Amino acid sequence: MASYGALQDHDDQVDSKPKHFLLTKFCIAINSIFGIVILATALAGSVIISAVIEAQLDEQLTLTDSSSPVFQNWADPTENGVDIYMTFSLWNLTNHEAVLDGATPELELVGPWTYTERRLKHSFTYNEDKSLVYYKENKTFYYYDVPCPPGTQPMGTDIRCSLPEDAIIRTINIPLMTVVSLLEEQLGMLLAPFMGILNSTLPASDQPGNTIFVERTMPQVVFGFDDPLLKALRATLAQFNITDVTIPPYEMVANNSIAGRTNASAVFTRSKDGQIADFEVWQGYDKYLNLWNGCDEGGEQGGLGRRYNDLANMINGSEGSLVNPPVSKDTRPYIFVSDLKRSSAGIYNNSVDFKGIDMLRFVIEKEAMQNSEEHAPNCAFSSYGFRGVMNLTAAYTAPIFASKPFFLDADDSFLLNLSRTYKPDYATRYNSDTFLDIEPNTGAIMNARLRLQLNLQFYPIASYPRMSKLAHFYLPFALLVESSEFQDELVDQYNAQVGDALEAAGYYEAIGPFVGVLLITIAILLVVKLCRGGQASDGEEAPLVGGKVAPSLADMNPDDYGNDFLFQQFSEKQKQKEKRTAQTSSLVG
Repeated sequence: MASYGALQDHDDQVDSKPKHFLLTKFCIAINSIFGIVILATALAGSVIISAVIEAQLDEQLTLTDSSSPVFQNWADPTENGVDIYMTFSLWNLTNHEAVLDGATPELELVGPWTYTERRLKHSFTYNEDKSLVYYKENKTFYYYDVPCPPGTQPMGTDIRCSLPEDAIIRTINIPLMTVVSLLEEQLGMLLAPFMGILNSTLPASDQPGNTIFVERTMPQVVFGFDDPLLKALRATLAQFNITDVTIPPYEMVANNSIAGRTNASAVFTRSKDGQIADFEVWQGYDKYLNLWNGCDEGGEQGGLGRRYNDLANMINGSEGSLVNPPVSKDTRPYIFVSDLKRSSAGIYNNSVDFKGIDMLRFVIEKEAMQNSEEHAPNCAFSSYGFRGVMNLTAAYTAPIFASKPFFLDADDSFLLNLSRTYKPDYATRYNSDTFLDIEPNTGAIMNARLRLQLNLQFYPIASYPRMSKLAHFYLPFALLVESSEFQDELVDQYNAQVGDALEAAGYYEAIGPFVGVLLITIAILLVVKLCRGGQASDGEEAPLVGGKVAPSLADMNPDDYGNDFLFQQFSEKQKQKEKRTAQTSSLVG
């Protein structure tokens, strides 16, 4: 007779099935719950974290607190971690006498001269609800006295050296061209006699007929000087009581501008509607310049012409240190370029890395350099000629046209006046084009280059014999490269305050869903394994635990187990099963 221990071993086998099954179900449940919780937390958490970061940025990215880092960086960027440089190169004319007889100019590019630039905003006041901050601004350029090594190219990439300031350049007399441009239309055939009167008030060396082309130092060409011609013109106009013609002082770029020379500007602080640093007022002009009026406002198209003129005169966008965040590839950031007195939109070009920070790079929209045939609204700027230049005559009171360096993206006809060594290189347009690198979460412009070439339009003037033989051409006379770049210390400050949190949120958003899905997948695999493990293969009975088959009733002796309750329950089930098997066999037989 078998001992009670034999039955106990069988009982352990039978009882182990529900224990194992319950344990497996418990593991599946735990994995599923954790997976779902982690997945849901990751998806919801990324939204919550982004919302928290955005709320913190909204709180910090304002100009309402003059002691905040954002305000300080905006008000005086050079003293708060931003390097700003202005590099000039000038075109030297080598055949000026032949040009007066109608020859094509022969040019030589000379440079660079580099200056550090400080933009200092001051005299701050706020409106009643602090949505606008009013200020005045000084721009001061300091000569970067580092000699250029031999072989330095004038238009190299990010040049940080200078030629001597007293180097002499032969160039066009821009003050004279300003005078001729102002008086030609008003005086007509009286222009020559009027210029004769001017001659009589000046020594021979300063007379207009002898100074169409002049030799000047680089600071005189760029920052201006007290030109004797302009002084004589003001005196002559006053003598004839001509008060409707204003002769401004000559300066290509204003240096060391002081508060008394400029009216106040105003930008949004982001306290209410989300705009930050966008102009509402620029040097006294309240959102509107009333400068560009080149479109015809008469006839059937008059309404459209008025609309184009109005759009051209709108002061849109910021000065170029901040744009409204968040910024995406679809954003069109507007920048108001004060030196050009016009706004221009940027379009996304590509994504770049700047000192370990992911940036979106924007370039000037192509419409800015198109003529009115290609882009009808540009009639407001009197862009009726070849494509590829901005007509700045109204802004400078002289026939000055801005282009990209070496007439990049311009009509080929402009290149007829350039030496063959100065053709645009489209393969490396990065070195010749303007761009803004914008951090998308803060709207901070951390790296930027403004590259412009200034050209003077020449044409024969019949009423002024000294210029009657000139050919019609656009004479390049200056290349300007303005660069701004965050220093390493300011980049570290950004990472400590914003970048690290954004990077952690990115990792969480990327890894959280993966972990959640992984746990759910494990739970599903356990379910599949359990189901497959509970099915018998053909011709064998289903195992109870670990592939072991329970003994049949025929193999068990009741005397070995007595009247044990477990044996009775088990034997009853076995009897029912064997009965069903016998019935099935008889039917088949």
